[in-house]
Amino acid sequence: MVIIVVVVTGGAISFVATRGGSNGGSQPGVSAVLRGSKAGTENATSLTIQFQGAGGTVIAGSLLIPPGAGKTTPGVVIVPDNGYTDLTGISPPGEVPDPLYSDLANSLASVGVASLRYDRRGTGLSVLPADSSITFPEVVGDAKAAVRFLSGRADVDRSHLVVVGDGQGGLVALALAAEDPAVQAVVLLSTPGRPVISTMEDQLMATAPPALAPTLVTQLKAVVKALLAGRPEPAPDALAGPLQPLLPPGEGSYLSTLFSLMPTSMIAKVHVPVLVVQGGQDPFLSPADMTDLTKAAGGPVSKIYVPGDTATLIGTAGSSQLSGPGSVTGTSFTHAPRTTAGGSGTPTTSIANAMAQLHRPAALAGQRDEAVLKLIDSWVRSH
Repeated sequence: MVIIVVVVTGGAISFVATRGGSNGGSQPGVSAVLRGSKAGTENATSLTIQFQGAGGTVIAGSLLIPPGAGKTTPGVVIVPDNGYTDLTGISPPGEVPDPLYSDLANSLASVGVASLRYDRRGTGLSVLPADSSITFPEVVGDAKAAVRFLSGRADVDRSHLVVVGDGQGGLVALALAAEDPAVQAVVLLSTPGRPVISTMEDQLMATAPPALAPTLVTQLKAVVKALLAGRPEPAPDALAGPLQPLLPPGEGSYLSTLFSLMPTSMIAKVHVPVLVVQGGQDPFLSPADMTDLTKAAGGPVSKIYVPGDTATLIGTAGSSQLSGPGSVTGTSFTHAPRTTAGGSGTPTTSIANAMAQLHRPAALAGQRDEAVLKLIDSWVRSH
């Protein structure tokens, strides 16, 4: 196993085609390319698309193609986290949305990389029939279908396809990479290195009022134990309010599989290069998660750890600089510490928001860490 370390401190919709866009080739499972426009990133082309996911479910997505007529480009599929997400990023109700996936796509396009992001089944425009259930294999199948869609385009290099997984989406990416030879590399953003139940417990203890947190953890453990024993998930009104977003209705099968997964065993089965990215202000994770993943990896692994950033790579207000060459390979980078106007280097999150959705701090005073995005861009280009 090779370990490469990067240390960072401090308008209207109309159907215009039924099989691909103007630059696309034959694309299995495509329902339609719905809308095309020029994006603001280096004149990239943005397409609103649909493709058939697992079981024929129609999955809605967005495809961003960098400029360069007649050239093929590397391709990235961005697999969303569970919870309050859509193809743009993290969108908890009533809170400031965090457009992580859009920012990733725009950054990739700026260095000539195409990307596809999509609404997870049952969210956004990826609509499911009423009372439908969701399974983990279906979620993996949707990601596989996204890879097929992207690799089917004539303007995408099918020998240079990378899957980026955010949070639980990282576990989906690992499951896919272990079985699908089309995936040439994987990027894990804020992905746990231990069972998900353990990270959820940490999140509850970090964000819930001290008097309430132990009770929430106890109820969470009881529900997980029941799911792993094959019992049905409880009705939403039987759960404490803060637990409802973590245990959404219709996802009992998905959750029972999710809670049984061991991320270190999953990454051991992945033999393509993997980049692990983690912010030190993520209440879900600790540095041990990154260490465990990198030690267990079945192939070459790189890592970027950013002590001052959140799970979605947001730092407190301030400028940042990177020193060293532009390639991440074999290079150690130093990131200028971020500080707020008051001098604190730690971002803050709304307890009310955390208790409302307990998913991912989104309403943060700060900005996306573009320097880290560029490191990710560089790694993707080189793999």
